[in-house]
Amino acid sequence: SDDEVLASVICDSICMSSYKAAEQGGDHKRVPNDCDVNPTIVGHEFCGVIEKVGAKWADKFKAGDKFVIQPAINYITRNLSRPLGAAQIAAMLKVPRIRLDRLFASRLGHSVGNEIARRRLAQAKKLLEHSDLPLSTIAAECGYCHASFFIRTFKKSTGLTPHSWRRRNRQALTELNVT
Repeated sequence: SDDEVLASVICDSICMSSYKAAEQGGDHKRVPNDCDVNPTIVGHEFCGVIEKVGAKWADKFKAGDKFVIQPAINYITRNLSRPLGAAQIAAMLKVPRIRLDRLFASRLGHSVGNEIARRRLAQAKKLLEHSDLPLSTIAAECGYCHASFFIRTFKKSTGLTPHSWRRRNRQALTELNVT
């Protein structure tokens, strides 16, 4: 229905820290005192793939999302323009950083930092292709502290400067629209 999410469960295990959090509640050192109002993510070993998404949740999830790390990925996506790091994301999820790093490595094949960089680059490409924003604005919106660092990072990843990439991809789009 519109207010449901259908998922295939791949693994449903509980680690010792989740067990302790469930047993101790607000007395656990990593569980907030108001966990009855603001619940924490417990059972971060619970994982799977989202199959179908009801309309109520369509703006937050999509079919194919892997939900063990989805809260972290959602946080990264919503906060690309801000300074981000694995320690900050782990703290937000109330999981040890080493656990988050291992989850990303095992599920995605790369680190949290690489996921942040990958998503920032993808957002930059989208903005370059579909806007006339200056590079300094794109750099800031994608979380790069300086346009010069953005340009170096972009060129190292794509082999092209952002300006060259924008020109080439816009030309390709124009040719597609003409034919």
